[in-house]
Amino acid sequence: MEREQMSPEKSCLYGGRLRVLLLEDSETDAELIRFALNAIPELQMKQVSNRDDFVSALEDFAPHIILSDYIIPGFDGRAALELALKKNPEMPFIFISGALGEELAVELLRAGARDYILKDRMSRLPSAVVRSLEEARERSILAERTAELQKKTSQLAQEVEARRQTERDLLNSQRDLRRLALEMSKAEDRELRRIALEVHDRIGQNLVVVLMRLEELNNRHNQQELGDAIALLDRTIEETRSLALELSPPVLYEFGIFAALEWLAERIREKARIPIMLHFGKQHPLPSLDLQVFIYKAVQEMIHNAVRHAAPKRIIVRSGIEPEGIYADVEDDGSGFNQSIIEKSEEAGWGLFSIRERLNHLGGQLSIKSGSGFGSRLRITVPANPHL
Repeated sequence: MEREQMSPEKSCLYGGRLRVLLLEDSETDAELIRFALNAIPELQMKQVSNRDDFVSALEDFAPHIILSDYIIPGFDGRAALELALKKNPEMPFIFISGALGEELAVELLRAGARDYILKDRMSRLPSAVVRSLEEARERSILAERTAELQKKTSQLAQEVEARRQTERDLLNSQRDLRRLALEMSKAEDRELRRIALEVHDRIGQNLVVVLMRLEELNNRHNQQELGDAIALLDRTIEETRSLALELSPPVLYEFGIFAALEWLAERIREKARIPIMLHFGKQHPLPSLDLQVFIYKAVQEMIHNAVRHAAPKRIIVRSGIEPEGIYADVEDDGSGFNQSIIEKSEEAGWGLFSIRERLNHLGGQLSIKSGSGFGSRLRITVPANPHL
């Protein structure tokens, strides 16, 4: 029988002596197996011939590979295979038998055996042992890498989930901040209206009473200084009334957004001497009062920005109600501005920044078309039923 010589690389699969457990009751066959495996250096073999010794050897000897006859008195190879795989599912197990039918051999391979060798073809044994050990090592490496990959995948999934949670928390915080800003804006509108009423009803009335008394004194004494004081007080009353109207125009609360925009346009015409043209689309049904107040404040801010910074010769205001919501835009023929400043609240001014942020919360939009020397057109749109 010619034996195949194993290379050192193939023999040193475990970095030391290769432990082989042999389940064989025939000393003659055991000797033939030892002789066949002499081609593998650094090999240590332990022979057992019954179940008890086999079970003990699995624990004490800790084999790297098991070679087994199929027929053992009081024991058999199938039972040995089950015990070995229960101990270590990756244990290489090779059957060596004198006569192993093809159907039985297939059954044993399906049950977990790595190979089978006929005793009259023992020359195949060394290569079968080395191949089984190499396959076992590859499976072990694959299992380690799979476990490492699963661990990294799990860690990555945890990191992704943590990042998603952070993003959710950030979005929730942004929604909370926008909701807070909205509530603050609504509270500011209510407070401005209260202040305007106080200025008009209490301070304004007191000033009127003072004016009437001064006029009585002036009629009796006809003094120049008293006349100057009356004139100053008269201007103060007018400015107080004007301030109260600008803070919270009663027409907005009594007649709605479109009447308020007409009143605003008339005020701007008188004060700034700039023509303002109004183009209204459909005006019904009116949205909620809070939304009308917001639209009014936004248009007021856009007009004031144009008057203060763009030096326009005319301003066009368009507004109306469409099925998808309410819109309002302000167009001027002034100097225009760089649209990128809207991204910087410091440069855009709190007014435009505040309008954009509140529109984001309401699900609306602020669109800007402008360029240096080409005028500008700012348009806001708000859904018909925003969450206020």
